[in-house]
Formats: sequence, C-alpha cells, structure tokens
Amino acid sequence: MFTKNRTILILGIFVALMPFLGFPYPFEEVLYVLAGLAIATLSYLLAHYRRNARRIPQRRNKKEIVESGPVVVDMSDMVDTVDTPEDTISPDIPEETNSNQYNAS
Repeated sequence: MFTKNRTILILGIFVALMPFLGFPYPFEEVLYVLAGLAIATLSYLLAHYRRNARRIPQRRNKKEIVESGPVVVDMSDMVDTVDTPEDTISPDIPEETNSNQYNAS
C-alpha cells in the first residue's frame, strides 16, 4: 500500500522522467498538471496530518480537575487523649481542707 510520502516520491520521479518517456506534447502537458496537483494535494494533506498530530499531546497535557471522594478516617488508630481524673492537676488546696469540709457536721 502506498503511503502519502511514497506517493509523493513516485510522482516526483515520474515528473522527472516525463521528458524522456516520449509522450506527445499535449498529453505530456496534461500529465504534468495532474502530477503537480497530486503532489500539491498530498503535500497539503501530509502537512495537515502532521500539524494535527502535534496538537494532540498538547490537549492531553491540560490539567484535569478530579474531585476526590469522601475521606474515611480509621478511628482505631486514634489515641485516647482525654485525661482521667487521676491525671488532672488539682488546685493548691490541702487535702485536709477538702476532706474535712464535708465532715464538719
């Protein structure tokens, strides 16, 4: 199967060999015009294809916004940070005063 590049190469060789092939002048002139139009069309299509091929990676590199799902926290890993009554600091009141306050009656 012919690719665009190979077809352009074959048409170019054909145009270069045309004077030596012995075609009559009016027929040769038509072949020159057709070969020239074919080369121009294929060159345009090839350039258009390459230009679009370069643009595709740029479209893929755009930043995409992705929404994250809900965050799940494993509560088993959490450390108990609540102080127990033994760990609390009592005010600077002597213990005798605190205990005798209720036993005065």
